[in-house]
Amino acid sequence: MGTFDRRTFPGMSWLGAIVVVAAAWGACMDTSASSGAGATASGSASAAAPAHGLGAHRAAADPCAVVTETDATVALGSDPGAGQSSVTAAGTRRCTYSSDAGNLMVTVTPNQTEEDFTRAHDKAAKDARGGTFVEVPEVGHGAFSTWGGPMASIQFYKDATAVYIMLMIAARPSSPKSQVTALAVAAAGRI
Repeated sequence: MGTFDRRTFPGMSWLGAIVVVAAAWGACMDTSASSGAGATASGSASAAAPAHGLGAHRAAADPCAVVTETDATVALGSDPGAGQSSVTAAGTRRCTYSSDAGNLMVTVTPNQTEEDFTRAHDKAAKDARGGTFVEVPEVGHGAFSTWGGPMASIQFYKDATAVYIMLMIAARPSSPKSQVTALAVAAAGRI
């Protein structure tokens, strides 16, 4: 991910940029929709169809519990209030924390194979134009981070679950790499 440039996306807010990037990543990681796992009318994952041979279809962990309001407050430097959560039809769950200081988004995608995550990892490494891509072994197996400008993100895989965390601190001249890494370490302990 490169530096967000308003000239490239006129009229798009930082939060808008975060949503666009997370939606694209979610679509890349959300292979359960094409593998036969569906959703009920209420948006909760269907237990009828196993995904990727993992046995019963697992529901996603609550991303607002994986990264808590307290975690978000420390990372952002101000209390964003309770996270706003949403669920896609395929079961991917998102939690967004927003304050005047910036935005934090956590996406949890259940029923992923290591191969799914490796594809996302390899694509992110290839697409890291203008930003930086690094492995983050202190978070766990295959964890990697990208950053540029005031934004940093980290992705990791644990127990058939892919987790994506993106942090943007508006007034910060450099990327919040240490904050997003601390969030991921905490999140990995809660999966």
